Amino acid sequence: MRLYKNIIIGIVSSLIIAAVSTFPVFASENFTTDVIVEPSLTVTIPSGPLNLNLDPSSTTSGSNNLTITVGTNNATGYKTIMTSQSGNTDLVETTDNTLTIPTLASGSYSSPSDFPANHWGYKKDSGSYIPFAINTTILESDTYANDDTTTLSFATKIDYLQASGTYKTTLVFTTTVNPLTPYIQNLDPTLCTTTPLTVLDKRDGEEYTVQRLADGNCWLLDNLRLDISDPAVQAKLNSTTTNATDTSLGYLKNGGGSSPYPANGVIAKTASSGSWADDYTNPYIATQYEDTTQPASGSSPAGKIGIYYNFCAASAGSYCYVANTSSGDATQDICPAGWRMPTGGASGEYQALYTAYSSNVANFQASLSTPLSGYFGSGSAILQGSVSFFWSSTFYDGYSMYDLRVSSSEIHPQFRDYRYYGFLVRCILNDSRTISDITNMQDITPGIVSRTADGATATLKDIRDGQEYTVAKINGNVWMTRNLAIGCNGSRSTYGSTITPKTLTNINSNISDPTWTTPTNSLTLGNDYADPRMECSSTYGAWYNYAAASAGTITGFTNTNAPNDICPAGWRLPVRAEFGTNSTFLTPFTTIDGGVWRGGVITLSNYGCWWSSTSAGVTSSYNMYWNGGSSSAIGADSDVRLNGIYVRCIAK
Repeated sequence: MRLYKNIIIGIVSSLIIAAVSTFPVFASENFTTDVIVEPSLTVTIPSGPLNLNLDPSSTTSGSNNLTITVGTNNATGYKTIMTSQSGNTDLVETTDNTLTIPTLASGSYSSPSDFPANHWGYKKDSGSYIPFAINTTILESDTYANDDTTTLSFATKIDYLQASGTYKTTLVFTTTVNPLTPYIQNLDPTLCTTTPLTVLDKRDGEEYTVQRLADGNCWLLDNLRLDISDPAVQAKLNSTTTNATDTSLGYLKNGGGSSPYPANGVIAKTASSGSWADDYTNPYIATQYEDTTQPASGSSPAGKIGIYYNFCAASAGSYCYVANTSSGDATQDICPAGWRMPTGGASGEYQALYTAYSSNVANFQASLSTPLSGYFGSGSAILQGSVSFFWSSTFYDGYSMYDLRVSSSEIHPQFRDYRYYGFLVRCILNDSRTISDITNMQDITPGIVSRTADGATATLKDIRDGQEYTVAKINGNVWMTRNLAIGCNGSRSTYGSTITPKTLTNINSNISDPTWTTPTNSLTLGNDYADPRMECSSTYGAWYNYAAASAGTITGFTNTNAPNDICPAGWRLPVRAEFGTNSTFLTPFTTIDGGVWRGGVITLSNYGCWWSSTSAGVTSSYNMYWNGGSSSAIGADSDVRLNGIYVRCIAK
């Protein structure tokens, strides 16, 4: 008579939606409502038990498979954990719980036949068989997931010494969506706006704030607090989480390298461990002030000091040259993947940011949130409360790199210091997008403009009404090459002929007031200086008087430049000096006729005109004109503001 041992692994699927967001929707003055948004989560797990019928008359082994599929629209992903319902890692006989088959004690095995007798284990996909452990993560993602799949293989090996019977365990698979706070490593550049955003670092779970500042770049507004001496952090330092290669990170963690890699691993210094030597070749950090808040001092904001890093550490072990032998900029660092240390020097990003804030110390410090945290150099922090230093990636000489020096009264964006000092680290989003990589007019940034090559073109959508506009980079600027038609009833690439007022906001438009509504009055009512008026054309787009083109900021008689306009956010009316003045401008600008509205359309053929923001006197503003009928030339002119002419915007 042949006896079988029946091995049963039961499966239980537990789905948990763990994140809920509430968004206020403003419907009227006295009415608000809440919209509860739950991330979608789909999990597919076969419901039946997995059975293995094994013959104990001789040593035998067997396996069976289970495939799990997970999908979610949650931007920060999910995690699926496998555990045992009983909390026990053994398979237990169903009629006699003193009889068990334990899981593998340790190690990994390519085949169940290699197991020690009377043990069980599992493997994922094509991996090796390993011991079963309580609360094991078997699937996870930190971004959207579309049918992520894994196959688990459960196996056992028994011999005649194992008592016959049915052995069983019940597995529970729990899938939860991750918190909605995005990971900094996965941050979509379009999510970084002029409003501060909270993000998480995958490597240690630290929370930071990021924001797009006046230079158009997305900046980290906190000092980096990554403890690269912590083994738990080191386990997560790799090229998918950090702006460095696995080779550099290996030497950072373990040492063993030669110039430009460190001979030793990370050296954590404290006040009691003595002065930092003039060591260029090994990574030093000081962690004792990591979570200390530096109080506000003068115009300096309060904030966490963070960790001090010498340059060998800040560069993730990639720039650890001996004194006076280095050259070139650092291309790797300890910033999160997708981010990097800013550039320094005269053409660097610190200088560009300072310039963007008109070299105003208080505004610069407030924007970048720079507590005056000093530096680390003689076994302790020095000059705390009076000055602060931030590494850049830019080479100065064989001993030094450029850095940013901030005091309560001065900003030095082109400072330089020895690489063995312990300075702070800030990061900037390594945004590589050009106009071909964005979808909406409102996605434009100065960085996108600067990275776009002259002659490049794209078609972008205005999110205010869905109209699509061709754009091109011409002589260093990105221009609309199709006439604006906001306030008309067009659709996508088709102009509309009927005035359809749109309410603009200071989020989607180049206005400072919270809202402004495009004209309801037509130019057919008569020309006017004070009342915003427009006219729509299914052929040419829209004509706007200046009160309309300036979004109501220039009305009546005034010799004032327009501070705002009806362009999309990130765009503006050009100034007179930006007009093209030669024939090479004509083709990329895509000139169009259509004339000017002066009591009606005049000079319809071979003539076009576009407003600027520059005043030409108390009644006029400058415009750019094209007169294809006479000279095929483009140039500057002026027109009285009560007339209706076109608008084409230029990226800021």
